[in-house]
Amino acid sequence: MPAETVYKFTVSKEVLSVIQATLPAVAAAGPDFTKKFYSKLFAGTPALKHVFNQTNQAKGKQPEKLFKVIALAATAALETGELPGEAIEGICQKHVALNLSIEAYYDAVGATLLSTIEDMLTKDKTHLDAWGALYGDIKAVFMTREKEIMDKLEKTPGAWIGRRKFRISKKEDVSDIICRITFHPVDEKPVPEWEAGKYTTVWVNNLKETGKYGEYSEQPRHYTLAKPVTDPEHDITKNLKVSVKKEPNGIVSTLLHNAKVGEEFELSAPLGAFKMSGAEKLWLLEDTTPVVFLSAGVGITPVLAMLENIYTTRGATWLHANADGHAHAYRERLRHIASVRSGDFQRRVWYENPSPEDGEPGGEDNSAKYHYKGRLDLNQVKELTHIGNPKAQYYMCGPPPFMDAQIAALKKLGVAEDRIHYEGF
Repeated sequence: MPAETVYKFTVSKEVLSVIQATLPAVAAAGPDFTKKFYSKLFAGTPALKHVFNQTNQAKGKQPEKLFKVIALAATAALETGELPGEAIEGICQKHVALNLSIEAYYDAVGATLLSTIEDMLTKDKTHLDAWGALYGDIKAVFMTREKEIMDKLEKTPGAWIGRRKFRISKKEDVSDIICRITFHPVDEKPVPEWEAGKYTTVWVNNLKETGKYGEYSEQPRHYTLAKPVTDPEHDITKNLKVSVKKEPNGIVSTLLHNAKVGEEFELSAPLGAFKMSGAEKLWLLEDTTPVVFLSAGVGITPVLAMLENIYTTRGATWLHANADGHAHAYRERLRHIASVRSGDFQRRVWYENPSPEDGEPGGEDNSAKYHYKGRLDLNQVKELTHIGNPKAQYYMCGPPPFMDAQIAALKKLGVAEDRIHYEGF
């Protein structure tokens, strides 16, 4: 089921009327509902505790995401009776990366969902049966799409399902807080080609040995892949390269920053829904279609991977936000691209708190270290963002507040939602 597929709910009108009557109560429960859900889920299925990002759990990010999914599915069922494939594609890709496409896990989630509704909202059997029927629809479409993703992996040369052992072959600091790590397969076999914007999942499974993380035996994290490194002798790709930001109190990022060359980790195959292929058909017809990239912090990684694929043949605009120059990864690489592509590639950078070493803002100097002090503001660079062109495509990646702000800004300036492509952390 490709992402553009539309899934039609099979639940009856009677079920939908019950969902409609109870949805306000679920909405009112909000994050409290999903926090209760996760508490019950981990207690009943402890294996899942080692898969979900416990740092995000503590911050409340994961419960918030789950609530949005529940609300999206229920609202889609009520308003149109259809669920767009693109709405679930990113989740399905991550489920495959995390080895979560297992019916027993889905059944555990369904049972916990109903149990949480019963504990917090209602014990009425009609209501519980209605939510159970809706969840059955959701489970069916997720598992169908995830099987298709796995079937494609099985047919892709160099790809694999589940985990595969890699060792660190190189480490490079690209900013004060970001380290670029190259992983080489232990089995010495090739890895698959991938589209810019894809990620791999790195599993850190020695947490108990550190004595710092309690009962957690392992934790996975998704990291965007840099442009493939090809073996020139055999014309094959045999490395996966990622950039890891050291997060404050981050479990996995800290261990990866401290890891030594030669250490082994398990990785997933390249996956993800953030890619440029949606615009490629348009580019084949018109090679002047504007491309605008927006990024913040370590969100530069997928944006740079995309830019590396196109900057030699077409123009682009790149807008980036960072705290300061010390935290800004790949700055010199972008300045170099700007110098060799001159007017074909325009870059603008915002530093919220520039350091003395960063100097003064560079204004319209394309090769400046940075251009504006403060947060990224599209109104400052309207002439570079092709707002009036109905074919312009916008690709962005960064922390959720940055993404929300820029998506809202683009829409306010008249950019259609189907031309805004993004990936969250």
